[in-house]
Amino acid sequence: MVNIEIKEIKADEKIKENSGRYELCIVILSGCCDVEVDCGEYMWKNLGAENNVFESVSDSIYIPCNSTFKLIALYSNLKVAIISVEANIRYKPFVIYGKNVKGEKRGKKEWERTVYNVITTKHPVNSIIVGKTIHTGGVWSGYPPHKHDINDGEKESKNVEMYYVEIEPQDAFAIFVQYGETWKKATLLENGSKIMVEKGYHAIVSAGGTRFYYLWALDSKNHQFICKTDSKYRWLKG
Repeated sequence: MVNIEIKEIKADEKIKENSGRYELCIVILSGCCDVEVDCGEYMWKNLGAENNVFESVSDSIYIPCNSTFKLIALYSNLKVAIISVEANIRYKPFVIYGKNVKGEKRGKKEWERTVYNVITTKHPVNSIIVGKTIHTGGVWSGYPPHKHDINDGEKESKNVEMYYVEIEPQDAFAIFVQYGETWKKATLLENGSKIMVEKGYHAIVSAGGTRFYYLWALDSKNHQFICKTDSKYRWLKG
């Protein structure tokens, strides 16, 4: 399974935790910080992001399982997303610098968005995959509808996924759609919402006149991320 926890740390304060049986990706949403792993064996200074998630790609830190880490907030309040996935191999920690994460345009017209892959299947990790997507209001994302809930060779992989959403203005909303052969579900998402995706085709649309961001994270035990598009929408090629 995968989880996203949002934490806020006041300026000049710190948190110290142990990752336990989980590998982590700490995504800096706002503010700057110093990071120490395993009592200073690994250290990074002045990692950070711009003041909002819509205008830049933030720095992120990979923390392996069974590791002690410390986050020290600098100058201003720090807001981070701590993504966790169960792991059994202890890799080395590393930083993914936002300046090195390139945006990829996907879709077109009313389903065009920019996707940033933060941790991929090419990184030395157990099973965590992380990325972010940004688009304007009234636009669909994760579209055409797709799923990744069974292992089917090179056609599809089984990945549990979780989203964390930020919307501007903050009182706006988005709608998340899921469905299978015999069921349908729509969920209203607001600023700060999180949603777990375990099965079914899915896609998301933001309300008009907004800016929309979501952080997405997956548990990929087979180290694959292969989506199957709903055949009814393949003609869209998005």
